[in-house]
Amino acid sequence: MEQVSIAVPPTKAAFTNTALNTTAGTCSTLTVALQDATNTAQNPSAATTIQLSTLSPGGQFTTDATCNTGLGSTINLSYTTSQSSQTAYYKDTRKSPTTWVITAHKTIGTDTISDANQSETITAGAINKLVVTLPGETFTDGVGNTGTAYAEGSGDIFIPTISATDTYYNLVTTYTGAQTVRFSGPTTTPAMPTANGTNFGTNTSITFTSGQNSTTRIILYQAETTTLTAADWGTGSALYGLASSSFTVNATTPIIKGGTTIKGGTTIK
Repeated sequence: MEQVSIAVPPTKAAFTNTALNTTAGTCSTLTVALQDATNTAQNPSAATTIQLSTLSPGGQFTTDATCNTGLGSTINLSYTTSQSSQTAYYKDTRKSPTTWVITAHKTIGTDTISDANQSETITAGAINKLVVTLPGETFTDGVGNTGTAYAEGSGDIFIPTISATDTYYNLVTTYTGAQTVRFSGPTTTPAMPTANGTNFGTNTSITFTSGQNSTTRIILYQAETTTLTAADWGTGSALYGLASSSFTVNATTPIIKGGTTIKGGTTIK
């Protein structure tokens, strides 16, 4: 008796690529197959669309294998009745707290197809910049600075936060320990600005913990609108310097009575 092959419809979507474990900004391949309950690839009974989405605010999908064009927060993969697998490309610029989840969900088609979820690990790339966060601003990992910098007083002490980040403002936590840094930006007259008592333009050793320093005391003397840059000079030349937001230095007459109170409520004796 002649055997008749009976088509088995797919019942689930499945990622067939290895779960991503890569650095921010890397272009990676995602492959989604339609499978039956035995994990066998099956063509759909009718034209089917699977939509890919991600919980990562920095994740984007495209059909461009270089991830340079056509990027979007979702992408639709179309399957004909003779196709059981499709490929998309994915770039994520946001470091994952632990993992981000990518979901494949059927939006069009007659078959009952369950979702597929895959957890992706995205780590910070190589250090690219030292971000100066001024009092009044807030640094967010993977975002950068928000808020408005306070005005400072000439001769007063203020303490910025300096963060080592990759291209996408993800904190590079391996940048740690004593680092050689030079500060620049503000006018050097009538008196030289200082960082922890060391003149600007001179190497200063400051300590980073998990990619950040928030203990460097800055004093500026010229009333002006300016920016502040911290650059790594550990190799003998400036690396990673990035100018801060503009801020105003107002002329003041410092009065010190037992301690100087700086913005944020910290009292320095």
